[in-house]
Amino acid sequence: MALCLLLPALLAGCGGGGGGATVTPQPIPNPTLEPARLLADLDPRPGAGGSDPDYGVELDGRYVLPMSTPETGTELFVSDGTVAGTRLIKDLRPGSTGSSPRYLTRAGSQVFFEAQTELGRELWVTDGTEAGTHIVADLNPGWPSTSFDIVGAIDDELFFSASIAAFNVGKELFKTDGNAVSLVRDIKAGTSSSDPDRGVTMGNRLFFRADGGEGNELWATDGTAAGTMLVADINPGSASSNPFSLLVVGSRIYFAAARADVGRELFRTDGTTAGTELVADINPGPLSSNPVPQRAFGGSVLLRADDGTNGSELWRTNGTAAGTALVKDIAAGATSSFPQQITALTPNLAVFTATDDPHGIELWRTDGTEAGTFLLKDIRPGTADSRPQGFMRTGNVVLFTAYEDSLGSELWVTDGSAAGTTVRIDLAPGTESGGVGTLGSVGDVVFFRGNNGVDGRELWTATQAVITPLDIGAPESQSSSPARLAAFGDRVLFVARDPVVGAELFVTDGTAAGTALLSDISPGSGSSFPDNLTALDDRVVFTATQGSIGEELFVTDGTPLGTRLLLDLDPTGSSRPTGLTRFGDLVGLQANDSVWVTDGTTAGTRRVLDSVAGIGRMVAFDGRLFFRADEGNGTGRELFVTDGTSSGTGLFFESTPGQIEGRCDPLAVVGGRLLFIGRTPNSNGYRLFSTDGTAAGTAEVDPASTDEFGQATLLAELADGILYWTSRGNTSELWFTDGTAANTRFVAEALPMTAEPAAVVGGVAWFAAHTGDQDYELWSSDGTATGTARARDIFPGPSASMPFQFVVVDETLALFAARDLEHGLELWQVDAAGEVSLRQDIRPGRADSIATPWLVLGSDLLLSARDEQSGYELFTMPVR
Repeated sequence: MALCLLLPALLAGCGGGGGGATVTPQPIPNPTLEPARLLADLDPRPGAGGSDPDYGVELDGRYVLPMSTPETGTELFVSDGTVAGTRLIKDLRPGSTGSSPRYLTRAGSQVFFEAQTELGRELWVTDGTEAGTHIVADLNPGWPSTSFDIVGAIDDELFFSASIAAFNVGKELFKTDGNAVSLVRDIKAGTSSSDPDRGVTMGNRLFFRADGGEGNELWATDGTAAGTMLVADINPGSASSNPFSLLVVGSRIYFAAARADVGRELFRTDGTTAGTELVADINPGPLSSNPVPQRAFGGSVLLRADDGTNGSELWRTNGTAAGTALVKDIAAGATSSFPQQITALTPNLAVFTATDDPHGIELWRTDGTEAGTFLLKDIRPGTADSRPQGFMRTGNVVLFTAYEDSLGSELWVTDGSAAGTTVRIDLAPGTESGGVGTLGSVGDVVFFRGNNGVDGRELWTATQAVITPLDIGAPESQSSSPARLAAFGDRVLFVARDPVVGAELFVTDGTAAGTALLSDISPGSGSSFPDNLTALDDRVVFTATQGSIGEELFVTDGTPLGTRLLLDLDPTGSSRPTGLTRFGDLVGLQANDSVWVTDGTTAGTRRVLDSVAGIGRMVAFDGRLFFRADEGNGTGRELFVTDGTSSGTGLFFESTPGQIEGRCDPLAVVGGRLLFIGRTPNSNGYRLFSTDGTAAGTAEVDPASTDEFGQATLLAELADGILYWTSRGNTSELWFTDGTAANTRFVAEALPMTAEPAAVVGGVAWFAAHTGDQDYELWSSDGTATGTARARDIFPGPSASMPFQFVVVDETLALFAARDLEHGLELWQVDAAGEVSLRQDIRPGRADSIATPWLVLGSDLLLSARDEQSGYELFTMPVR
């Protein structure tokens, strides 16, 4: 079957992401004979210590990090992984002393850090350019430094704790966007300090530890004083629970905290007081298990804990006490193996370090079961430690450093198999150590420091297949990483990366000659990252980022001149429009707690609802747009509607009159009626509602039913109704409805893989799901319990095929991406007869092509994929 590659030389840039390794991966050839070439020797003096690169952060496809030169001392540098693209950002403290930047933290398109200058040690910010690097503020003017701690970030704002004399509030929570600094809230009123500590971001809130007078407990902020509050006083009274090791997993945060009756144990929270709960008392009674949650894994969480009998070992939890169990007692008895640095290779396979008496600290692997948890390789045989550390994922392998007697400390690689665990490069040949240390990653590129014995400790890069010191070397296979394809007449718009213009908007008619850059919205190599492409007859509305304007609303008619800013919705900063949805001749969207509509012209772009919160999914019905919102007047999140005018925009239905939080979410249009989810008075769960677009025609579908469930997500529209997911406690359920009480029924209990819609072929919905004893595989449903089941175990055994990105060709054929042991991640199909088969192995063998079908253009399918010659690019192939 012929497969035509688009953009053979037009696009090039950073590579696309790799897929996960299989349970029995193909070994990787030992690469130690490959010559190493230095990336950037910033201190070329013979025998010098080198540039001594330190830990940094990723910023829009680049790596920002501290490095040193004889002329500048330690300052901030930026690298795109090439010699030419590795440069000093700004010499903040001119001369050889250096400003010694540290505590680098990304917030939006900026990096905040601490630096020492003539003003003392203060807070600075950079966008990766010299002009965009400046002090945020001399918080304590003059030479005295400001003592501050980074707490976290929400979008483009940094939150930090500091004691600033001008505010006279002790060490409290402040925020900045890189310009102004403001106090968020004086949590512990007066000059006492609440001392907020580093936290994690979930949704649009930052969760952290602070002392508001009730001891160190869990707090959260949305960036406002009113929205900064105690989540839960876990250890009541003035005693502290000291929550730490916060790990975000979906819509929950897992963490360790102390409570008088249980000791330090595993807790979780959904961000509410009622939703903050003990997961399990692993070491029963007031003794502590001292858990350390480390990694989301196959629908659960892997952690380290001590039950008082087996020592500190590997545990797994699904968020319930019954579902929390020891995975394996690696160091038998009360001795501890101290598992740590858990790093996922696939959703169901991870590597980590652990210690036991026969082997010392070595490399282990787990699939979450006792039988599937074992020593992967004793890199330094016997009881001596190889101490693997600095795990970094690239492609379908993990790079790490380890010590072996004949090699010293060097860079290693593993694909999850013993044969595929090998030294990746012996930087300093022989027994001398390369002193290798991984620093961070950008896409599939891992940055590390090392010493080849000649140039000192300098900056290097590595990928799964290529070791590239940042030197001017041979061109590498680069990728445009096409994504976000949207049909537009007889052409397709998409986003791709070019080394000259960055990630911008391209257009194709399905031929190489008809594929071109449409507009360099963010001029130069900076990227505008177009997104939310929404067709509106003869034009497409989308979002993009442009210079000082930020992320705003753009429009294109498919020509370069016709691609422009539609309207700067927030002249003071980024409005970050989302949820673009067409209804009639308009597109509705939300931006900065407002609802807007546009007809694709500047004059026709207007705000129809202002100062609302919790805006949810938008659904077009009856020529109008229905959505969830909260006006802040006590009604909570209810069902709103707009016809595109301010006068025609407002509250449509309040499911819990006089009560807070009806949380009405539009679901789908069925049989000429809009179905939505909402609470009923005095209900703790949600019910199914239906409306014909009028108040009189709005009611519960089945008022006599006692069924209550969590929020719902549409899966598929069948000929006679819809399939939708709901949650009930810790389970997920599939339901069917045609909008009537008689035909609303439970179908199956299973967990969806993603929120993406199913493919309907032959009147049957095809999708990815799993149950407790079956991993994510291909399922099908005709809307009945007997007609719903796993359709094909594409990747037999404990691994998962993870089907995704379903594209319907017509009612007789759908294409999707999936993985099996023999072919890796490739293109599959299902037909109306229910036959599931591999469509094409684009990258033959077990290597992943990461084939991702996007849409049908005429008689061809457009897909992105990786092959050996071209990297990750845009392809076309006949649909039949």
